[in-house]
Amino acid sequence: MASEGTPKHEVDSVVDTPATPTILTAKISTVVASKSLENKLLSRVAKTALIERNILLGDSAPALQNSAKSLERSRRMDALSNKLKNRPTAETLVHHNIMHTTLAVDYDENAHKEKATSTKQQTYDLLSKKILSRPPPEQLVLQNIIPKEALPTTPSTETPKSEN
Repeated sequence: MASEGTPKHEVDSVVDTPATPTILTAKISTVVASKSLENKLLSRVAKTALIERNILLGDSAPALQNSAKSLERSRRMDALSNKLKNRPTAETLVHHNIMHTTLAVDYDENAHKEKATSTKQQTYDLLSKKILSRPPPEQLVLQNIIPKEALPTTPSTETPKSEN
């Protein structure tokens, strides 16, 4: 444990102090961290290899790189907007037998809204029919499906309870 320039009796006196474990731990962790960092720096990939693999940009000025990126982006946006402007309509695709008429109707916004409204109406009609065909509560009591106490009471049939 004694270093080459430190006599053994000085190291023993340092080891006996209560603060020594934290000092030694700090020194050891610093040495370990510096060795780890040194190993990682030695094993890292060279800058030229990163440039070749398009991870890093070249050695040109950063302002020039940013302007080149923005120019490329604007070119792509222009090309995409031109393609979208020149895109054929649904009617043209149906005319050239690329898309079927049923698909063209599905893309029509009004047809989609009408379909949704029609579906809602059908659901409403179905539920209305089921409610009308539902048996009255008295019949459910007679069939022992619900207890008599579960029947809704009306004020005219309600008998006053006597308080005893």
